[in-house]
Amino acid sequence: MPENADSSNGRGAGRAGLVAVAGISALVCVALVLNTALIIAKRSTNTTAYDCPTYSTLEETWQLPKSQRMGYPYQDIVTKELKIYDVAANSSKNTGIKSSGYAGALGYGERIPMHSPNMYYTAYIDPSRNSSLWVISNETLEKARVPNSDFTSYITAWSPNSSKLIYYIDGGGTISSVKNGPTPWETTERFISPKTKGFVLFDVTSGRTTNLWPVESIDSFIDNERILIRTGGWDSKKFVAFNTRTFEADYSTFSGSYEDLGVGQINFSSDGKLWTYTYSSDPTTDASIIVAQIPTITGKGPIDKGKWADFQWPRFSPNGEKLVYQRKVGYKYPGRPEFDLQVVDLKTMQNKTITRGDNAIWSGNTMLIASKLVSSTSPDTKLFIYDLETNQETYIE
Repeated sequence: MPENADSSNGRGAGRAGLVAVAGISALVCVALVLNTALIIAKRSTNTTAYDCPTYSTLEETWQLPKSQRMGYPYQDIVTKELKIYDVAANSSKNTGIKSSGYAGALGYGERIPMHSPNMYYTAYIDPSRNSSLWVISNETLEKARVPNSDFTSYITAWSPNSSKLIYYIDGGGTISSVKNGPTPWETTERFISPKTKGFVLFDVTSGRTTNLWPVESIDSFIDNERILIRTGGWDSKKFVAFNTRTFEADYSTFSGSYEDLGVGQINFSSDGKLWTYTYSSDPTTDASIIVAQIPTITGKGPIDKGKWADFQWPRFSPNGEKLVYQRKVGYKYPGRPEFDLQVVDLKTMQNKTITRGDNAIWSGNTMLIASKLVSSTSPDTKLFIYDLETNQETYIE
């Protein structure tokens, strides 16, 4: 597939057409801006709307690779290359790709490869190609570059239906950051201008990109259109629901202060009706896992109760009927806690310990992929897949 061609709508419109559309759009936008006061005066609602849409004039083509098999991305410990575990075949495929490392940032995302919720695709950052963002098929290993995605810093989130992907571009280094760093003053450096900055929403089906310029930090998708953001940064206790299609910020749904919710520990059901989180008024002595209707902070639970570090990372199954989280049981290796994986049936509220492990994610509604410590002499972990129907676990390699 060619890396450099054209498409903001997935059909490869010609450059002249794009320029014409952009010109017309600009004139329309100017007219709207000039009449903003009149428009707002005539509105009878309390919603502030931006009438100028965000357009993307891409100069690259996009075609989503074919994929209908579930796969899980991980890094080979020896070669450091990206591998895809084929769930149905119970085998791994080597992509030959050396992707970015593991550093992430709260409110922005991760640099590690991120699979789509349906597990058909994996998004990854390629440091050898201007840190551009790519999507690879977990079935065929065919890959495609996300247009105009140079200098991608973080992969933020996939939408629940796997049709949209949010990533963050910081635009690369600045003159002051380089001069204040270890680079000798006697040298010269050439900077490349990024085509966009900040959060970007990419529709993997159409190839259309939208710059989410009003958004400063993101917790996660609430549903397929809305995202949960924290006003004032990742550690803020005030939430806003932002609609990525209409560009409307809903300040009313999450109108209270969410003072005691754990940062980075919030997870939503795929239908956007329930959320689960760690809740703590005093993290050292009082913490619990809650499941509740959005946007309340009381509901089913506490699912579990103890100290903050005793349990983490609650996650809904795709159908919203079960919950998995990890509970600390001690230390198998110095400084490296060991966890039990707990699965809760949300209909009966039965809580069951299934095996040792951590960082569990769902593969369908009856299987989990997780990692666990395998030795008391090493901090290294191994991936495994756990079948809830047969209660069997199988190591991945």
